Amino acid sequence: MQSRELKFGKATLSKNVLLYLEDVTSHLLSMHQSLELQDKILDRALNGYLAQINLGISQASYRLNITMKQFTAGACIFLPLTLIASIMGVNVRVPFQEEDSIMYFMILLGIMASVAILLMFLGRWRNWFG
Repeated sequence: MQSRELKFGKATLSKNVLLYLEDVTSHLLSMHQSLELQDKILDRALNGYLAQINLGISQASYRLNITMKQFTAGACIFLPLTLIASIMGVNVRVPFQEEDSIMYFMILLGIMASVAILLMFLGRWRNWFG
């Protein structure tokens, strides 16, 4: 029968020490495999959590885009009206300024209202308001 002894320089390891070291090696390999498995589980859990966060951020971004679209549509409606009102309100001579009749003011208000209504119908048709 062959003796199970291992020599390291002048020191020799007995059969009991070798069995103990093999047992320790086996436990270390088992723990290493367990740690790798736990690492994979935690990695998958982290990826799932990050995916949920990403989904929440995407939904918030979508809602913000809808809101900005509606604000832009409102600005597109009021921009021509502001332009007409500002041109007629400057301190220079404008057409119909010398007339005492309110008819020209009403015509101007009618033009502004028709532009606003036209742009609102265009916005509804193009689905600007959500």
